[in-house]
Amino acid sequence: MVLVCDFEVIEKFKVKYQKVIEDLAPLISSIVPYIPKRRARKLHVGLFGYSRTVIDGVTLPRAITFAAALYSLAIPPEFIGLEVLNDLSEEEMKVLKNNYVNFSADLSEAAKYLSWQNVNMLMGMFKEVSKRAKIEESKLSSGLTHFLLDINTAQDNLGIKFGPRTLNQRKYENAVNNFLICYLQEQDEEAKYNIKEAAQLRRSLG
Repeated sequence: MVLVCDFEVIEKFKVKYQKVIEDLAPLISSIVPYIPKRRARKLHVGLFGYSRTVIDGVTLPRAITFAAALYSLAIPPEFIGLEVLNDLSEEEMKVLKNNYVNFSADLSEAAKYLSWQNVNMLMGMFKEVSKRAKIEESKLSSGLTHFLLDINTAQDNLGIKFGPRTLNQRKYENAVNNFLICYLQEQDEEAKYNIKEAAQLRRSLG
């Protein structure tokens, strides 16, 4: 019997995760100016771990701002790269669940903050989004397509249900919907207001 190392599973996740992040880096960075700043933060340098690299001339923000940008788009970062579950062996899945016992529970919680309206808007208006974010259409399409595959994997393999379930979560969805519209229309003050409201409803910035 071949023993599976934790790092082998992590590496598989890393490869899938990195591909999506590289594709969406310009979009993520274009949202950063709208994120409320509680204190001055320096940008990271390096893609994984504490620092982050410059990808095609775009420097990714630090962890809290990075997560806040994705949540504000209503695409929870917890699901990025989850498509890898389709490639894991039974032994690798066992390693994953043994080391992350709240795996499904945490994903179910994060799934409440996905907005299908935003996902559909990003996919349906990817020409407008790519122009606004100064991102190549092919990269935006690739990143969003892989994210949808991640979502489908969570639904099919883990039975995760996506979207708001309470009235407050519906208010949150309205806020991120309004943010995306204002972002695309370059209505900066309204965009900042809606992103702040979404963070307050989520009770966290990132």
